[in-house]
Amino acid sequence: MDDAAPASAKPRRSRGGRGRRKGAGDGACRSCGEKGHFARDCPSGGQKQQQSNSSAAQNGGGKEKASLPPPPPPQQQAVPMQIVNPNSRTSSTTLGQLTDVRFADAPLAVGTQRALAEVLGYERMTRVQAQTLPVSLQGKDVLAKAKTGTGKTLGFLLPAIERILAAPAAARRGRVSALVISPTRELAQQIAEEAKQLLKFHDLGLQVVFGGTKMTKDVSSFNRRTPDILVATPGRLLDHLENTPGFREACAGLQCLILDECDQLLDMGFRPSIVKILQHLPPKSGRQTLLFSATMPQDVQEMARFGLNPSYELVDCVGKEAGTHQQVPQTFLVCSVEDQLGELAQIIAEGRQVPGHKLIVFFTTARLTQFYAEVFNFMGVPVLEIHSRKSQGHRTKVSDQFRTGNGLVMFTSDVSARGMDYPDVTGVIQVIHMNQSIVHVVYVHLVMDRVQIV
Repeated sequence: MDDAAPASAKPRRSRGGRGRRKGAGDGACRSCGEKGHFARDCPSGGQKQQQSNSSAAQNGGGKEKASLPPPPPPQQQAVPMQIVNPNSRTSSTTLGQLTDVRFADAPLAVGTQRALAEVLGYERMTRVQAQTLPVSLQGKDVLAKAKTGTGKTLGFLLPAIERILAAPAAARRGRVSALVISPTRELAQQIAEEAKQLLKFHDLGLQVVFGGTKMTKDVSSFNRRTPDILVATPGRLLDHLENTPGFREACAGLQCLILDECDQLLDMGFRPSIVKILQHLPPKSGRQTLLFSATMPQDVQEMARFGLNPSYELVDCVGKEAGTHQQVPQTFLVCSVEDQLGELAQIIAEGRQVPGHKLIVFFTTARLTQFYAEVFNFMGVPVLEIHSRKSQGHRTKVSDQFRTGNGLVMFTSDVSARGMDYPDVTGVIQVIHMNQSIVHVVYVHLVMDRVQIV
């Protein structure tokens, strides 16, 4: 959607002053083409429009709704997953990535194997795990190009846990052995939750720290038991390293460093913080470093040269797969700012007609998210709301509610745009103002994370 379109791309307008969505007539129902009602109230169920479109397509005329072709058939047939735990939370994207490589055949500790089978319900590896684990379990540094939602969290947690278990208990006492740096609080919590399940049968400590909470609470928990695995966001981590007594010393024996969603870390401006963090940690020659990124722009490659050992291995888990945008049906609508609210309201109204609907609406700023949430709630359309202007407690509560519920609409800023696993989403809407700079990689992540549900 367009806030102030340039002169070279003026919005097309109908007689009623509304913007035009590709495939819709002037003021007409988007299902049947008749005027006087919305698609949700269509008496013909859209049969007339569908018949018209079919005839037009046969005659070579008419324009259908802008849509990309379906994805090409996969090069390798995925192996159906045998779920031991019926409560397993494997996403449909992860299911589509499964291979015939079994976790039981990997050199993992007995406690880890039990957690995989009994707690998580996993039997077979995804392609990301099958390609990275043989390298990372040998202790080598890895630069992995892997899409979000393909099991990469497990791909870096498993080698970290095995590396910790291989060290004598006395040597790791009072030390942080593995550090995971995540770009957002929500993703950090999600990683920590999966780590907690993997540690079910191991006596290892785990802690997650991020901004928006009291540092004194972090310190109190840290002092009670130094975590073997620490998951953190860059800002809060650097704050502790520079200001919390004993924190830097506890990280002096770090065995494994993980940079997750590295392209997002850099895109969000965390490069200076990461450089400072690395200065407080053991040199790269004295630790294993795993860097995971969905895209591989120049700044990610530079970070790899800076933070990884020169002998690191590049593992491309994407290869020649069709781009994410080619696997997801997408439509667009250009409208003027005065029509924006009405168009969005109608799109959401149509989306809410889907049984068990779960809609995510992305906005470019926290203020826009807050504004539209207030407007829609005032209009009687209940929406959930997540952005940086909300407290961490509120964000966690809403995220959990949306993840486990249905019949919901969530408005969010880019805090939910990457890495978050929301199953069974029925529709994703991105509200874009043409006078704002939209970084391509953000949209790539947004589509990647929702490819299983759009």
